Amino acid sequence: VVETATLVGWAAVFAALWAPSDRLGTAGGWLARIVIGAGATVGLVTLPWTLAGASSWWRRIDRGMRRVVILRRAADRIPPDALSAQRSAVWQATSIYGSSVAMRLVATVLLALAVVGAGLDDVWLVAGATAAGVLVGMVGITPAGLGVREVVVAALLADRFGLGDAAAFAIAVRVLEFAHELVLLPLAAAAGRARPTTDDRGRRRWLSDPARAPAGCSGAAPGHDRDRGRSRRCGGGHACRGRRDQGDGVREGPAGA
Repeated sequence: VVETATLVGWAAVFAALWAPSDRLGTAGGWLARIVIGAGATVGLVTLPWTLAGASSWWRRIDRGMRRVVILRRAADRIPPDALSAQRSAVWQATSIYGSSVAMRLVATVLLALAVVGAGLDDVWLVAGATAAGVLVGMVGITPAGLGVREVVVAALLADRFGLGDAAAFAIAVRVLEFAHELVLLPLAAAAGRARPTTDDRGRRRWLSDPARAPAGCSGAAPGHDRDRGRSRRCGGGHACRGRRDQGDGVREGPAGA
């Protein structure tokens, strides 16, 4: 949800700034820019509060669905906290995806300089047309906006570069992004598996040196199951897992150890 909302919002902001709108007329073009740009900006700024409200409503809907037998299975497929998110995390995601959209536009401008012979005067035109294509593609009906985005970009750039060159450029952008994904996604997946998380590192420290464990997690905590190592809340309020330590008691580590 956050990814889609932020990508659409940033694409709308950049499209409102630079997308050609001559076909709407001067007044209509400026009105469209103002409405789209202001709406996208407000949406990005208020996204954390929007998610909080949507999360509250979704929990109510989830409770209602679980009372109906035929809807219970559908409710089980979506966690009740699916729309829950920390505000700081939403701000961070918004910034990251904004940078991602900006870098994508820079790459397309450089590609236009090489493919269709665009000049420096065409930088904002190409960036705006690409952003408009991304926006329409995101809300389109085809997977990843396939075909829709290319038609929009080619139509907006046809007057400047000709329909053939504009279409070739739109297809080249798609091929470039596909190539990037083929190379970068496996690398990102491999890096994510290889890099231990903060919880993993903390758990290792706790197991090697119980003195570093948070208060209430240094000994046998109330409610722990010694035999099964069942995860429960310990005295320090941490989700810990009881473990035997050579018959001397229980040492604590985060759940999932």
